[in-house]
Amino acid sequence: KQWYQRRVAITAGVSVPGNGKVDLEVTFIPSSLGSSDKHTCHVEFSSPQLGEWSYTLQGQGIRPTVMDPVNIACSLGQVTQTLLPFKNPLDHSITVSCRLLERNKVEHKIAPSDELFELLVNEELITVPERGVLELPFTFRPLDMVQASAYIVVEVVEEGSKVDGVKWQFPVKGTPVFNVSKGYQLPVISCKSKERKECFMEIILDTNSVKPTQNVKYTEAAISDRPSELKEGWKKKESEQEFTFSVDETNLLSLQHCSSSHISPPGLSLITFTLVFAPGKPIKKTVKLTVDNKNGGRWIYPFTIHSTSAEPDDNIVIRASGLHKDSVVGIRLNSLDSSSISYEAYLDKGSDPDFRVYPPTGQLLPLGTEGTLICVAYKPTLYGKTHNAKLIVQTPTNQWSYVIQGQSPAFSVPVGVTTTPSRLPKPSPGVKKNFIRQNMRVLAQNTP
Repeated sequence: KQWYQRRVAITAGVSVPGNGKVDLEVTFIPSSLGSSDKHTCHVEFSSPQLGEWSYTLQGQGIRPTVMDPVNIACSLGQVTQTLLPFKNPLDHSITVSCRLLERNKVEHKIAPSDELFELLVNEELITVPERGVLELPFTFRPLDMVQASAYIVVEVVEEGSKVDGVKWQFPVKGTPVFNVSKGYQLPVISCKSKERKECFMEIILDTNSVKPTQNVKYTEAAISDRPSELKEGWKKKESEQEFTFSVDETNLLSLQHCSSSHISPPGLSLITFTLVFAPGKPIKKTVKLTVDNKNGGRWIYPFTIHSTSAEPDDNIVIRASGLHKDSVVGIRLNSLDSSSISYEAYLDKGSDPDFRVYPPTGQLLPLGTEGTLICVAYKPTLYGKTHNAKLIVQTPTNQWSYVIQGQSPAFSVPVGVTTTPSRLPKPSPGVKKNFIRQNMRVLAQNTP
């Protein structure tokens, strides 16, 4: 298969099954309005078995419509700035004007001093070179918890030109974000590793107010074993507001929406979830629950997940075969799903140096296979002491631990064998020495 684009041949291979078909995607980016020789593409197929086919594709450039939306989020009361890249698709330079049309001014009668968007480009005409990129900076400053909308319009200004008046309209959607206050206390969900903790999480928010009221915390979250009771005087009914929810660490947490209620007074929304925490390894970190309103507001509730170490998976005893000799024990582990996963194996702090583990890193084979072999070697340097270690094998999501004890070789007391001779051995013959006479001779020789 060959693609001819801009007089450049691009060769690629494609496999078609018997009695089957393959869909091929062709992207066309016109460089001018209408038809042009540059808008022609030849596609040729060749096969040793079936021969060759040739197709000619003809494109036509039309005036642009509304472009893909640009999404931007900002904390309530703050200002954020971003860039909108505009690429000139034409094969010649163009002169353009840029302006911003804010829908919220008409729909909500916003005063000029309360503009939510601002395009940081002067009103002068700008020249964009052939296939060049113009970066348009703009700001977003949300004033309430309602989504803001605007259009950034780039229009060609060239009198007498064929492209005069061509417009590119970029929708801009601004999402206000309410972050909790400094005095907000993070709720905590905790349990041991490899256990499952299920509880309720309740959040309170205010979709109408711009600023927190004095009497009610309108960003509040709590985690408990059962739903809490309403404060005295509060009444609730099913909420007509529509929300969507998301949470970080979906491999550790499962979030299920239970109910959304409207509380009056003071006119707040109460949302209740079922939260399931199932950690596979010790962890302590802050995650975020994000709540999005259909009207555009977004609330972020951070909370803490904490899991402690689980009980050891097994106890392993290694009997030494001798001093300065390796005695090896192996364990086989699998990943917990149908795909391999990377692991790290090491000895925990405080383990005796007579142990070592290998290989320290690698891949755990999928579930259902024989598993990956991880070995622990024990080489004692002295007798009479029991050595201890703790083996940790962990993946990005799970952890296994083993208590290891190294023992000296088994020792047995030797048993002696006694015998009684049939007769006593004879003393060896010899001449007795007179040590007194010998000492007197030595003394006489030394006396003058």
